[in-house]
Amino acid sequence: MYYDTTYLINRLRRKTDEHNSQSKESLTKDNITEYFANNPEEELNAFTELRLKLAECFKLDEISFLTGNGSSIYAGSSDTKKFNLEKYTSEDRYKDIKPELDYISDEDMENALNKINILYEQKKIVEDKDKAEKYGDLITEIKQDLIGNFVNSIDYARLLDHEILFRKLRTFGALDKVNVFTANYDLAFEYALDQLGIEYSNGFTGFITRKFSTRALESYRGLILDKVHGSINWITDPDDNTIKEIQPQFEHNDKGEIKLKSGGNVERVLIYPTSNKLYQTYSTPYSELMRFMLDRFESRSNVIIVVGYKYGDDHINEILEKALANPKNVFFFFDFDESNKQPFVQEIRRLAKQLPNVNLLVGSVLADFVNIVRYMIPATPEKTDGEKIVELLQKVAQNGSNSWNN
Repeated sequence: MYYDTTYLINRLRRKTDEHNSQSKESLTKDNITEYFANNPEEELNAFTELRLKLAECFKLDEISFLTGNGSSIYAGSSDTKKFNLEKYTSEDRYKDIKPELDYISDEDMENALNKINILYEQKKIVEDKDKAEKYGDLITEIKQDLIGNFVNSIDYARLLDHEILFRKLRTFGALDKVNVFTANYDLAFEYALDQLGIEYSNGFTGFITRKFSTRALESYRGLILDKVHGSINWITDPDDNTIKEIQPQFEHNDKGEIKLKSGGNVERVLIYPTSNKLYQTYSTPYSELMRFMLDRFESRSNVIIVVGYKYGDDHINEILEKALANPKNVFFFFDFDESNKQPFVQEIRRLAKQLPNVNLLVGSVLADFVNIVRYMIPATPEKTDGEKIVELLQKVAQNGSNSWNN
């Protein structure tokens, strides 16, 4: 099924009443957010059908979430769309390479890093050591800024909706069959789970020294957190080349925010947004994390909820394509961009209009992480109208039988 903002507007208009019929008739895609802000109970009602549909899907073997940066934006994470290469080209130390950088000044972070990497390799080939060094420094600085100014911009005191998500799943009695797959480096899910005292496995074992092991994921019977692109607190031990998880440190500032301490310039285990990320997925620990996700999607019946993800990673899209071949899966793809022209999204749009187990929900209201958590994720296995009718008929039949016997 395909859902957009028009679906919500039609839902509201069908439930119109004399008090606010005029305001509902004037609803449009441009003013529905303002309408919901003034009428929060209407937002809950507008999502009722979708919430019941998802509650029914929670009866499947596994409940799997796949998330991207869009799930952390509300807590202060910065969108990499805000990246601006001119911030660096205006610095004196890069003035020698500025003419070449000006040609790519309008590129997003991933494309800019790709092209800077190409320029870096070119300078090494022609043995222009000075420029090669500057390009190398620029690549390092951009990666450090990605961590410092984008990932670590999260205020961990604002993770209310991450907590609401897990509270609802716990109330539903579904925590033991939840998988959270995320491309995010931040510690939003870890922090929320810790605040709620919920146990989980992320593939690391040990207390003093926590090392990565695929078996820790495969043997665990409970909530799984699979960080397919690595994590801000994973490092490679230079002594034995093993992947280790370090204890994060948080600090309170005078604004009442809770921020993650930087941890210094250590070599973190991360897949950075460059064209090399596909090849990185073939190495440890990413290959094991990806393989685990694929195994869950292919071998079991899942409800797969994709939220906050921009559908820009071919290696993740490939896993989703393979998961679509499993007829036991039910999908809820969310896309903030209603006009997304990416081939993968266009294919999902086509399938959503043809297959009953594929749902695509688009737009800034339907695909907003906060709205999904608050209004669409069920807290209890609510009965549909059909189930209520069947239950009522069963009670009537039972009462009739008892009266006859008496």
